[in-house]
Amino acid sequence: MKNPTNPGLHSGPFVISELKLGSHVLLKRNPYFYGKKPYFDKVLIRVIADTAALEANLISKQVDMVASIGFNMDQALLLEKRSAKEGLPFEVRYVSGLTYEHLDINLDNPILKSKTVRKALLLAIDRQSMSQALFEGKQIVAPHFLTPRDPWFANLPKNLQKPAAYSKKEAEKLLESEGWKMGTDGYRYKDGKKLSIVLSTTASNRLRENVQTYIMDQWKKVGVEAISKNAIARTFFSDLMNHRKFEGTAMFAWTFLPEMPQGKFYHSRSIPSEANGWMGRNYSGYKNPKLDAMLDKLEVEMSESKRQAIVNQIVDIYVREHITIPLYYRVDISVVPKALKNYNMAGTQQTESLYVEEWSY
Repeated sequence: MKNPTNPGLHSGPFVISELKLGSHVLLKRNPYFYGKKPYFDKVLIRVIADTAALEANLISKQVDMVASIGFNMDQALLLEKRSAKEGLPFEVRYVSGLTYEHLDINLDNPILKSKTVRKALLLAIDRQSMSQALFEGKQIVAPHFLTPRDPWFANLPKNLQKPAAYSKKEAEKLLESEGWKMGTDGYRYKDGKKLSIVLSTTASNRLRENVQTYIMDQWKKVGVEAISKNAIARTFFSDLMNHRKFEGTAMFAWTFLPEMPQGKFYHSRSIPSEANGWMGRNYSGYKNPKLDAMLDKLEVEMSESKRQAIVNQIVDIYVREHITIPLYYRVDISVVPKALKNYNMAGTQQTESLYVEEWSY
């Protein structure tokens, strides 16, 4: 946009009156807005990339609030405690979103080709305890990719609405059944080969690295060696994932919009390859003709009840086949003044400012 302050470009409650890339956007009330007159005359949106600087600006009242892209969960929890202790005039708000954190599994890996091993790896992770220890229970355990905010979730069979329960004993039993025997060093072996799995994620993401450490410790308790091989986000997604170079498992997140077909994530034609220009998000490389047919049908089915029935079958396959290992649903986080009224977090990809004209003190 070459002329962002041109008032003719805007029809909402505010217009852009000043813009400086990398610094700020100043919004002023739009006198021609057809709806409710905003309470505030102007809104200044500042860009502060460093979270430490962001918190310092908040405490010093240089900014009044922080939108949901500002703080990670660990930072928000610490800030919430500080606010309560020091009586600061703002509150930290959480709302369940549409994003689920998970482990993609490279199904070309000889060890991970076994559905039994994949199930054992899932059951070996005490995800409820992880949620309490790392997120104070605010990010709940995910049974699969559909989030509770998706209308499809509410109509799933009850058994598909609950995550698999942690069971170290069952995980050990499953590994034993696959011939992985415990060695004297505390790790399992089969035909002289150690049960060793690479776990990759985005480097320098403290929250993910904490989760990674937790999972590695859990797997070690059942005799599985986990090796961390992390990469910066750009390399992780462009090389390890898009080109399917991750060796074992990879931790990251997907965002599923409500009632969104999952073809690009689980259809066999969505396995990235040189032949398709490395398109698609089926990084695991899962292939199932029955699932492919369901995903194709879901794309063209118009009946709401029939679509739900198809989704139920898709989720059932996902859960039974252990295509990936679901971890938890991420929450959106905002820090707002306690006195601010009518501020609502959408929990979707729509921003909090969607109804900014309703905000007031």
